[in-house]
Amino acid sequence: MKALITHLREKLELKPRQTLVEMDRMRTSDGSARFRKKMFELREDGDRVIALYDAWMIEERGNGFFGYFRYNADGDLMGRRTFIIRRRRKPTRTGPEAESSGH
Repeated sequence: MKALITHLREKLELKPRQTLVEMDRMRTSDGSARFRKKMFELREDGDRVIALYDAWMIEERGNGFFGYFRYNADGDLMGRRTFIIRRRRKPTRTGPEAESSGH
């Protein structure tokens, strides 16, 4: 299972001078589904805050959803995105090679 910050970094395609800084702790709920939520500051040139992200993920058995709310540095909502998370399946062998491998 990927970390929440990993999903966010992949979707934002950060520039080399930009970094994500976690603002608060992860919250996890009990039950069969796992819910995680974190706040991040997007900083440029080390210390200048250019955006805020309220990122979340719910995952069960490798499938689920990931999303975020984007705010400007003043806290105004600028947009939101949601993505589907699908578990990668292991490749299955088919054809004559698969049939002959058992002998």
